[in-house]
Amino acid sequence: MDLYTLRKLSFTYPDGTAVLRDLDLTIRKGEVVAVLGANGCGKTTLLKQLNGLLRPTAGEVRLRGRRVEDYPEREIFSATGFVFQDPNDQVFALTVEEDISYGPRNLGLPEEEVERRVTQALDRVEMAAHRGRPVATLSHGQRQRVGIAGVLAMEPEVLILDEPTSGLDPMGVRSIMTLLRRLNEETGLTLIVATHAVDLVPLYIGRIVIMSHGRIVREGSPAEALISTSEMERCRLHLPHIAELMEALKQKDRFPLKKIPLTIGEARREMVKLVPPEVLGEIAPVEKGKVCH
Repeated sequence: MDLYTLRKLSFTYPDGTAVLRDLDLTIRKGEVVAVLGANGCGKTTLLKQLNGLLRPTAGEVRLRGRRVEDYPEREIFSATGFVFQDPNDQVFALTVEEDISYGPRNLGLPEEEVERRVTQALDRVEMAAHRGRPVATLSHGQRQRVGIAGVLAMEPEVLILDEPTSGLDPMGVRSIMTLLRRLNEETGLTLIVATHAVDLVPLYIGRIVIMSHGRIVREGSPAEALISTSEMERCRLHLPHIAELMEALKQKDRFPLKKIPLTIGEARREMVKLVPPEVLGEIAPVEKGKVCH
Protein backbone atom coordinates (compact mmCIF):
# COMPACT_ATOMS: atom_id res chain seq x y z
CA MET A 1 0.00 0.00 0.00
CA ASP A 2 1.38 3.41 -0.98
CA LEU A 3 1.66 5.74 2.02
CA TYR A 4 3.34 8.75 0.42
CA THR A 5 3.22 9.86 -3.20
CA LEU A 6 5.35 12.81 -4.30
CA ARG A 7 4.86 14.19 -7.81
CA LYS A 8 6.95 16.94 -9.42
CA LEU A 9 7.71 18.28 -5.97
CA SER A 10 9.71 21.52 -5.95
CA PHE A 11 10.48 23.95 -3.18
CA THR A 12 12.12 27.38 -3.18
CA TYR A 13 12.79 29.39 -0.03
CA PRO A 14 11.58 33.01 0.14
CA ASP A 15 15.11 34.27 -0.53
CA GLY A 16 15.00 32.55 -3.93
CA THR A 17 17.09 29.50 -3.05
CA ALA A 18 15.72 26.51 -4.97
CA VAL A 19 16.24 23.40 -2.82
CA LEU A 20 14.00 20.69 -4.30
CA ARG A 21 13.52 20.20 -8.02
CA ASP A 22 10.85 18.01 -9.64
CA LEU A 23 10.99 15.10 -7.18
CA ASP A 24 8.97 11.97 -7.86
CA LEU A 25 8.89 9.41 -5.05
CA THR A 26 6.62 6.76 -3.62
CA ILE A 27 6.98 5.38 -0.10
CA ARG A 28 5.01 2.29 0.88
CA LYS A 29 3.46 1.57 4.25
CA GLY A 30 5.84 -0.35 6.53
CA GLU A 31 9.02 0.53 4.61
CA VAL A 32 12.31 1.62 6.13
CA VAL A 33 13.72 4.27 3.78
CA ALA A 34 17.02 6.13 4.13
CA VAL A 35 17.54 9.49 2.42
CA LEU A 36 21.26 9.99 1.71
CA GLY A 37 23.01 13.07 0.44
CA ALA A 38 25.67 15.64 1.19
CA ASN A 39 24.94 18.67 3.34
CA GLY A 40 22.77 21.13 1.46
CA CYS A 41 21.31 18.58 -0.97
CA GLY A 42 17.77 19.07 0.35
CA LYS A 43 17.31 16.09 2.73
CA THR A 44 15.90 18.04 5.66
CA THR A 45 13.73 20.18 3.40
CA LEU A 46 12.29 17.02 1.86
CA LEU A 47 11.51 15.55 5.29
CA LYS A 48 9.70 18.73 6.33
CA GLN A 49 7.48 18.45 3.26
CA LEU A 50 6.28 15.06 4.46
CA ASN A 51 4.59 16.38 7.59
CA GLY A 52 3.58 19.83 6.41
CA LEU A 53 6.25 21.86 8.22
CA LEU A 54 7.02 23.22 4.74
CA ARG A 55 4.66 23.32 1.78
CA PRO A 56 5.58 22.76 -1.87
CA THR A 57 6.31 25.65 -4.18
CA ALA A 58 5.17 23.38 -7.01
CA GLY A 59 3.97 19.80 -7.29
CA GLU A 60 2.39 17.88 -4.44
CA VAL A 61 2.88 15.54 -1.51
CA ARG A 62 0.07 13.09 -0.83
CA LEU A 63 -0.36 11.01 2.32
CA ARG A 64 -2.75 8.08 1.81
CA GLY A 65 -3.92 9.78 -1.40
CA ARG A 66 -4.71 13.12 0.24
CA ARG A 67 -2.60 16.24 -0.11
CA VAL A 68 -0.66 16.93 3.08
CA GLU A 69 -1.74 20.58 3.17
CA ASP A 70 -5.40 19.47 3.16
CA TYR A 71 -5.00 17.73 6.53
CA PRO A 72 -5.83 19.69 9.69
CA GLU A 73 -2.57 20.41 11.56
CA ARG A 74 -3.62 18.31 14.56
CA GLU A 75 -4.30 15.30 12.32
CA ILE A 76 -1.12 15.50 10.23
CA PHE A 77 1.13 16.02 13.26
CA SER A 78 -0.47 13.03 14.98
CA ALA A 79 -0.02 10.81 11.92
CA THR A 80 3.56 11.86 11.15
CA GLY A 81 6.05 11.94 13.99
CA PHE A 82 9.17 14.06 13.39
CA VAL A 83 12.42 13.49 15.32
CA PHE A 84 14.88 16.38 15.07
CA GLN A 85 18.62 16.01 14.61
CA ASP A 86 19.42 17.57 17.99
CA PRO A 87 17.39 16.05 20.85
CA ASN A 88 17.78 19.30 22.77
CA ASP A 89 15.43 20.87 20.20
CA GLN A 90 12.79 18.26 21.10
CA VAL A 91 13.21 17.27 24.74
CA PHE A 92 12.29 20.23 26.94
CA ALA A 93 10.48 19.07 30.11
CA LEU A 94 12.15 18.65 33.50
CA THR A 95 11.75 14.87 33.73
CA VAL A 96 11.57 12.01 31.24
CA GLU A 97 7.97 11.18 32.15
CA GLU A 98 6.82 14.79 31.85
CA ASP A 99 8.39 15.12 28.43
CA ILE A 100 6.86 11.97 26.96
CA SER A 101 3.42 12.66 28.43
CA TYR A 102 3.27 16.22 27.06
CA GLY A 103 1.99 15.28 23.58
CA PRO A 104 -0.75 12.80 24.58
CA ARG A 105 -1.90 15.08 27.41
CA ASN A 106 -2.03 18.01 24.97
CA LEU A 107 -4.42 15.93 22.85
CA GLY A 108 -6.83 15.92 25.79
CA LEU A 109 -6.61 12.16 26.32
CA PRO A 110 -7.77 10.62 29.63
CA GLU A 111 -4.99 10.17 32.18
CA GLU A 112 -5.26 6.37 31.94
CA GLU A 113 -4.58 6.56 28.21
CA VAL A 114 -1.70 9.00 28.74
CA GLU A 115 -0.20 6.60 31.28
CA ARG A 116 -0.56 3.65 28.88
CA ARG A 117 1.13 5.52 26.05
CA VAL A 118 4.00 6.78 28.20
CA THR A 119 4.67 3.30 29.61
CA GLN A 120 4.54 1.69 26.18
CA ALA A 121 6.81 4.32 24.59
CA LEU A 122 9.38 3.99 27.38
CA ASP A 123 9.40 0.22 27.00
CA ARG A 124 9.89 0.46 23.23
CA VAL A 125 12.96 2.68 23.55
CA GLU A 126 14.29 0.74 26.56
CA MET A 127 14.14 3.73 28.90
CA ALA A 128 11.57 2.52 31.47
CA ALA A 129 14.19 2.53 34.24
CA HIS A 130 14.79 6.26 33.63
CA ARG A 131 11.16 7.34 33.83
CA GLY A 132 11.59 9.72 36.77
CA ARG A 133 15.05 11.03 35.92
CA PRO A 134 15.68 14.71 35.27
CA VAL A 135 16.31 15.26 31.57
CA ALA A 136 19.40 17.32 32.40
CA THR A 137 21.15 14.19 33.74
CA LEU A 138 20.70 12.14 30.54
CA SER A 139 23.42 11.42 28.00
CA HIS A 140 23.02 12.54 24.38
CA GLY A 141 21.96 9.05 23.32
CA GLN A 142 19.44 8.78 26.14
CA ARG A 143 17.95 12.14 25.19
CA GLN A 144 17.64 10.92 21.63
CA ARG A 145 15.69 7.91 22.90
CA VAL A 146 13.44 10.14 24.98
CA GLY A 147 12.80 12.32 21.93
CA ILE A 148 11.81 9.23 19.95
CA ALA A 149 9.61 8.02 22.82
CA GLY A 150 7.81 11.35 22.95
CA VAL A 151 6.93 10.98 19.28
CA LEU A 152 5.94 7.32 19.69
CA ALA A 153 3.54 8.29 22.46
CA MET A 154 1.52 10.14 19.82
CA GLU A 155 1.11 6.78 18.03
CA PRO A 156 2.01 8.07 14.56
CA GLU A 157 1.70 6.07 11.35
CA VAL A 158 5.11 7.19 10.12
CA LEU A 159 8.29 8.20 11.95
CA ILE A 160 10.48 10.78 10.17
CA LEU A 161 13.99 11.18 11.58
CA ASP A 162 16.52 13.84 10.61
CA GLU A 163 20.05 12.50 11.23
CA PRO A 164 19.08 10.55 14.37
CA THR A 165 22.65 9.29 14.89
CA SER A 166 24.32 12.71 14.73
CA GLY A 167 26.66 13.34 17.66
CA LEU A 168 26.70 9.70 18.81
CA ASP A 169 29.75 7.48 19.18
CA PRO A 170 29.93 4.26 17.10
CA MET A 171 28.18 2.17 19.76
CA GLY A 172 25.48 4.82 20.13
CA VAL A 173 24.93 4.84 16.37
CA ARG A 174 24.48 1.06 16.29
CA SER A 175 22.19 1.22 19.31
CA ILE A 176 19.84 3.78 17.74
CA MET A 177 19.80 2.03 14.36
CA THR A 178 19.04 -1.32 16.04
CA LEU A 179 16.24 0.35 17.99
CA LEU A 180 14.71 1.79 14.82
CA ARG A 181 14.85 -1.52 12.98
CA ARG A 182 13.21 -3.27 15.94
CA LEU A 183 10.42 -0.66 16.03
CA ASN A 184 9.71 -1.32 12.37
CA GLU A 185 9.75 -5.10 12.78
CA GLU A 186 7.58 -5.16 15.91
CA THR A 187 5.05 -2.44 15.09
CA GLY A 188 5.08 -2.08 11.29
CA LEU A 189 5.85 1.62 11.72
CA THR A 190 7.03 3.29 8.51
CA LEU A 191 10.46 4.87 8.99
CA ILE A 192 12.00 7.61 6.84
CA VAL A 193 15.53 8.45 7.95
CA ALA A 194 17.95 11.10 6.71
CA THR A 195 21.40 9.85 7.65
CA HIS A 196 25.13 10.07 6.99
CA ALA A 197 25.77 6.62 8.52
CA VAL A 198 26.48 5.03 5.14
CA ASP A 199 28.36 2.06 6.60
CA LEU A 200 25.35 0.95 8.62
CA VAL A 201 22.72 1.57 5.95
CA PRO A 202 23.03 -1.90 4.31
CA LEU A 203 22.53 -3.52 7.72
CA TYR A 204 19.37 -1.69 8.74
CA ILE A 205 17.70 -0.07 5.73
CA GLY A 206 15.48 -1.65 3.10
CA ARG A 207 15.46 1.12 0.50
CA ILE A 208 17.75 4.06 -0.21
CA VAL A 209 17.02 7.40 -1.85
CA ILE A 210 20.17 9.30 -2.88
CA MET A 211 19.86 13.05 -3.39
CA SER A 212 22.17 15.54 -5.08
CA HIS A 213 21.53 19.23 -5.74
CA GLY A 214 17.85 18.93 -4.87
CA ARG A 215 17.14 15.96 -7.11
CA ILE A 216 16.78 12.23 -6.58
CA VAL A 217 19.60 10.66 -8.58
CA ARG A 218 19.19 7.01 -7.53
CA GLU A 219 16.88 4.85 -5.45
CA GLY A 220 16.43 1.18 -4.67
CA SER A 221 17.76 -1.48 -2.32
CA PRO A 222 21.28 -0.96 -0.91
CA ALA A 223 22.64 -3.35 -3.56
CA GLU A 224 20.90 -1.35 -6.31
CA ALA A 225 21.69 2.15 -5.06
CA LEU A 226 25.25 1.81 -3.71
CA ILE A 227 27.05 0.70 -6.84
CA SER A 228 30.40 2.47 -7.32
CA THR A 229 32.86 4.82 -5.68
CA SER A 230 32.86 7.17 -8.68
CA GLU A 231 29.09 7.59 -8.72
CA MET A 232 28.94 8.14 -4.98
CA GLU A 233 31.71 10.75 -5.20
CA ARG A 234 29.67 12.67 -7.75
CA CYS A 235 27.04 12.97 -5.01
CA ARG A 236 29.75 13.90 -2.46
CA LEU A 237 29.20 10.62 -0.63
CA HIS A 238 31.19 7.42 -0.23
CA LEU A 239 30.46 3.72 -0.35
CA PRO A 240 30.51 1.76 2.92
CA HIS A 241 34.20 1.33 3.76
CA ILE A 242 34.10 -2.45 3.35
CA ALA A 243 32.61 -1.94 -0.14
CA GLU A 244 35.39 0.49 -1.06
CA LEU A 245 37.96 -2.14 -0.06
CA MET A 246 36.24 -4.91 -2.03
CA GLU A 247 35.85 -2.66 -5.08
CA ALA A 248 39.59 -1.91 -4.96
CA LEU A 249 40.38 -5.64 -4.74
CA LYS A 250 38.19 -6.30 -7.76
CA GLN A 251 39.46 -3.46 -9.96
CA LYS A 252 43.12 -3.21 -8.93
CA ASP A 253 43.93 -6.75 -7.83
CA ARG A 254 41.60 -8.60 -10.23
CA PHE A 255 39.67 -10.42 -7.52
CA PRO A 256 36.89 -12.31 -9.40
CA LEU A 257 33.95 -10.78 -7.52
CA LYS A 258 30.57 -10.93 -9.25
CA LYS A 259 29.21 -8.17 -7.01
CA ILE A 260 30.61 -5.73 -4.49
CA PRO A 261 29.77 -6.77 -0.90
CA LEU A 262 28.34 -3.99 1.25
CA THR A 263 28.76 -5.53 4.71
CA ILE A 264 31.49 -7.37 6.59
CA GLY A 265 29.40 -10.55 6.57
CA GLU A 266 28.92 -10.43 2.79
CA ALA A 267 32.61 -9.68 2.26
CA ARG A 268 33.69 -12.60 4.47
CA ARG A 269 31.48 -15.01 2.53
CA GLU A 270 32.84 -13.79 -0.81
CA MET A 271 36.45 -14.04 0.37
CA VAL A 272 35.94 -17.57 1.71
CA LYS A 273 34.70 -18.64 -1.74
CA LEU A 274 38.03 -17.49 -3.22
CA VAL A 275 40.19 -19.44 -0.79
CA PRO A 276 41.00 -23.02 -1.92
CA PRO A 277 39.45 -25.68 0.38
CA GLU A 278 42.86 -27.16 1.17
CA VAL A 279 44.03 -23.78 2.45
CA LEU A 280 40.95 -23.38 4.62
CA GLY A 281 41.57 -26.86 6.01
CA GLU A 282 45.02 -25.83 7.20
CA ILE A 283 43.71 -22.92 9.24
CA ALA A 284 43.50 -23.75 12.93
CA PRO A 285 39.95 -23.69 14.40
CA VAL A 286 40.77 -20.79 16.70
CA GLU A 287 41.98 -18.76 13.70
CA LYS A 288 38.82 -19.60 11.78
CA GLY A 289 36.81 -18.29 14.69
CA LYS A 290 38.73 -15.06 14.67
CA VAL A 291 38.26 -14.63 10.91
CA CYS A 292 34.53 -15.32 11.06
CA HIS A 293 34.10 -12.98 13.98
